[in-house]
Order: sequence, then C-alpha cells, then structure tokens
Amino acid sequence: AILLAFTPLTLLNIAYGEVPPLATLAICAAGYFLVKQRWTVAGLVVCCALIQPNVGAPAALAVFIFAPQSRRAILLGAFALAAIGIAALGPTQNVEYFARVLPGMARAEIAAADQYSLAHLLYAGGVSPSAALLIGQIWFVCIAALGIALAQRLVKATGNRALLALLPPAAVLFFGIYLHDIQLLIALPAAVAVATIAPSGFPRALATAGLALLAAVWTQPLRGAVAAIDAAGIAGAIL
Repeated sequence: AILLAFTPLTLLNIAYGEVPPLATLAICAAGYFLVKQRWTVAGLVVCCALIQPNVGAPAALAVFIFAPQSRRAILLGAFALAAIGIAALGPTQNVEYFARVLPGMARAEIAAADQYSLAHLLYAGGVSPSAALLIGQIWFVCIAALGIALAQRLVKATGNRALLALLPPAAVLFFGIYLHDIQLLIALPAAVAVATIAPSGFPRALATAGLALLAAVWTQPLRGAVAAIDAAGIAGAIL
C-alpha cells in the first residue's frame, strides 16, 4: 500500500529525471534513525536531503535544534558538502552562485506556469517581481519555523521522533520557495505519518482524504495510464 501511494509522484519524477526521490529517501532514513536513536547516522542522512535545499534545509534544521545528539554529524555533513562544492567549482564560482545565479533563477522562474510558490501567485496577481520575491522569502521563513515548531510539538505528544525529519519539509511545500509538482513527493512521508496517528473519526478521515489527494498527480493530461496509476496510488494511500 505504501509503495502504491508513492508510485504516481515517483513516476513523475523519474519521467523528468528529477532528484526529489533522493531527498524523500533521505528524510525517511533520517526519521527511521531518529526513532532508533542512532543520532549520528540520522544527522548524516538528513544532510543528504539538502540535495533539494529549499525543502531539505528545514528538516536538517529541525533535527539540529531538537536532536542535539545529531548536531556534530550535521555540522560534519554540512562541512563536507561545502568542501565538495568548493573543490568542484572553486571559491569564486560558489560566491557567484549564491550572489547572482540563485537570485537570477528566482527572478526568471517567478513567471513560470508550473510553479506554485507564493511569489509566483503574487506575481500572477499583479505584484511587482521584487515585492513578490521578498514576500515569498518571508513566508518561507515563517512556514519553515511553524513546521519545525509543530513537528516538535507532535513528537512530544506522540513520541514519534520521525516527525522531526518528516514534517518540516512538508510544511514548506505549502507555497514555499521555488516549488513544482515534482517536489510534492517529499510531503508524502509526513502525510502518511500524520494519517496513521490522527484520532479516529473526523480527524482520521480528514487526514486520509488529504493523503489520498496528495498521492495523485493532478498536473498531467488525463489519459488511461495516468488515471490507472493515480487510482492505484489513491487506493494505496487510503489503505
């Protein structure tokens, strides 16, 4: 059932050769090792989610803040990633990437029809690009902080430490920065976990409905194969 629930969005990623499945694997592994109290491994694998930094960074930050036993491993992983970047491109190109390339990409993509970030929505509504990007960045910080705080609260309430890695990435997928349909896959682990711990009755029904809707791919033309795969994914999610 879990594999079926993950199938539609995973196939969408495979079709375009995208990396969100790797980030999804990283946050799931981090959640697993947090449950097992293998703090060092959890810290190292959560750093692998930074392959999608706009989604993986909140997971790494949440683990860093609320799983102090993992901090040394996270710092080591971040240092290793930085060292790889400098060794591959050199200091000048790294500075240029953060100072010019990323802002240029954000400004160029703000008009892309396949984005669903808050910045894109504001721009489509007539807000100037600079203002839309600034508001989008502020929103990202706020929703990331909310996701991290909510994850810690649910961990205390349920004892499920996996939520510390799973929930913050799902939170920033709510109109965060530089988002496309392929990245919705990263929210599925949190949706599964929340649906399984939701109280019976209306909360469980609502969480299950949300998971089922999230499992389907809504951005592709409706064809026989697409409909069959989506139906299988929805059935798996509900089960």
